[in-house]
Amino acid sequence: MQHTTLPRRALVVVGATVMCVTAQSGCANDNGDDAAVAANSAIPSSVASTDQPAREPSPPTSDVLARTTTTHAPPSTDVVDPLSDADIATRLLLEASEYAPGWMIVDFKDIVLDRFRADDVPGCAVFLDTVFESPDRRAVTSYRSFLDASVPVVMNQYVVVFPSADEAQAMFEATVDPTFHDQCFQPYFDLAGPADGEWCCDTEETGMPALWGQPVESDAELGADEIAFRVDDEQFWTDDTGVEHGPESVRSVTVRVGRAVMIMETLSLDEHGNQVVTDEQFDSAVAAAVERARTALDEPAD
Repeated sequence: MQHTTLPRRALVVVGATVMCVTAQSGCANDNGDDAAVAANSAIPSSVASTDQPAREPSPPTSDVLARTTTTHAPPSTDVVDPLSDADIATRLLLEASEYAPGWMIVDFKDIVLDRFRADDVPGCAVFLDTVFESPDRRAVTSYRSFLDASVPVVMNQYVVVFPSADEAQAMFEATVDPTFHDQCFQPYFDLAGPADGEWCCDTEETGMPALWGQPVESDAELGADEIAFRVDDEQFWTDDTGVEHGPESVRSVTVRVGRAVMIMETLSLDEHGNQVVTDEQFDSAVAAAVERARTALDEPAD
């Protein structure tokens, strides 16, 4: 079975410091500094990853190292105030206590679906203004990263708020289309950088929401209008000494609630087969995100 080699950096927390400990060729911080950061070299948790054009992040709380909340407002919209939608997108992001026990919010990379990169993939042509962040797509996006320092691993929640439910439904349907995964997303993923770690450590690069893995059947609706789960049981990663680790099992979900789409992921099993987050815990996190969306969008459940 073909496995997914994820270029990523691993983090641990020591006191009030976030530290890079293993990566494919070191780590760089999110402030644009040059050069890889060697293993065990600390970067302050207060480092901000990006400007916040529509909304500043909230001050850290006891379980928050540094919030990472970016919002991308379209140039104009004749339906919904983009600043209001940016606030809604932020309100859909989970707190660490809602995500899973023992996790915390951490400043990490920008999480985007880059239309410019996707434009280089022929199979993405029909999805450019539906799935990817585009000036022609009237939507705002936001994201948050969660850290389990005991593994260590970072997982993400990605949110898109559209002016209408029809536009959100179009994105959802595109992301569950096998053609999108085979002809668009896999080549797009491959463009993120070779497995030697450039994707991890190039400060010009970004992360992406968890759309990899194979679709799995689930009876869990969790209050969503539409929901689709995926599982990747063959995730591997390489540390800075060139040693490959894995396989790990990652569970992800794409959810639509009204005019919002959310993509979330979690680590189910680590490379030793130990349970990290159970399906029930992940379902609970998804249900909490759905409830947040219902409240923020004033969308009653069917």
